Amino acid sequence: RVPHDWGEGFRALRFLDLGSNRLSGPIPPTLFSARRLEHLSLGNNRLTGRIPETITAVAGTLTVFAVGGNLLTGPVPSGIARLPMLTELDLSNNAFYGFLPEFINTSPTLSRMGHTLSLGGNDFACPIPDTPPASTATCTTRNCPLGWVSDGKRCFQCRPGFFRDAGGERCSRCSTSTLEEDHPKYGILEDRSCAVFRGDLPGLASPGRGEVDAYSVKCMPCRIAQLEGLKVLPEEGADDLKVGRGYHVASGRGVLRYNGSSVYGDGTEYTGEWADGAPHGRGVMTLREGVYVGSFFQGKKDGQGTFTSSAGDELSGVWGDKGEFFDNTGSLWSGVMCGKGFGWYHANAAVALRVLDSGALTVDQIGTAGGTYEGEWV
Repeated sequence: RVPHDWGEGFRALRFLDLGSNRLSGPIPPTLFSARRLEHLSLGNNRLTGRIPETITAVAGTLTVFAVGGNLLTGPVPSGIARLPMLTELDLSNNAFYGFLPEFINTSPTLSRMGHTLSLGGNDFACPIPDTPPASTATCTTRNCPLGWVSDGKRCFQCRPGFFRDAGGERCSRCSTSTLEEDHPKYGILEDRSCAVFRGDLPGLASPGRGEVDAYSVKCMPCRIAQLEGLKVLPEEGADDLKVGRGYHVASGRGVLRYNGSSVYGDGTEYTGEWADGAPHGRGVMTLREGVYVGSFFQGKKDGQGTFTSSAGDELSGVWGDKGEFFDNTGSLWSGVMCGKGFGWYHANAAVALRVLDSGALTVDQIGTAGGTYEGEWV
């Protein structure tokens, strides 16, 4: 395990490569007290937690930052955009989540990296922009609406008669991804759901839960289907759904529901315009914390909108990676108000505590009331 004060004595350190050493624990903020650090490689370990914001202490020297293949989490920290000397960045194969922040595509430092920038294999929200450097990232199915699946870049809607719940990765004829059945021969079994033709059954046992079509299809635990030698109907993934469609944007208007997403809380519902399975245009999003009515861009609140918290606060104005708005007390708020991300806000104590009571902010996020906060919004 990496000591919490590791790096305090490394004042003259320039090059550090500790890749593939089974290191565990968080990256200590003190590591970046080595103000001459140019190359830091910690890939293929078991590091957890977030990238410390103290990384900006080596902004004038750090050229290589490689932490791929760990268990790091959180949104991509804004400090990455303030490392002008960086020539190689590897954040791949971790558990970073949320929407890709705007600076990924606007930072001159990241834009000139090309193949030395790696963002894939994380838990980012869909869709992923087609333009580099953001296009090196991938997104996951669990961040798609229910009934949609991801190809790693965007979401595709399951065909009629197919489903995907929070536990599924592909479109299935079964409405739930797992089933339990009390079978007369095998007893009570719980397993992943499999769909079979009723006509293939040797004789209808006690009906299982989750039937999709009462006349032709029966859903059962996959273990039972295997034991009975039944042919399982194939599931569908994004590659099956986009055959013949190419990569043109699919758009429409309707309801999107989320459960299991790293971006939207369970039970979040969106009604309005969408593109590639993400809110895009005008719409209404109902979350645990309150209701937002306004503009969206590729899943994020972006543009003019109003958020009414469950505690009754009304926050209205321009939203986005670099937005600002006024609440009903006249306090100015600014920063990232689009799911999880990094940003800044200014608020008086009364407003901050009311939002805290609504569940929109945590105690740590409030910090010093009336000050400036750089951190994560939920």
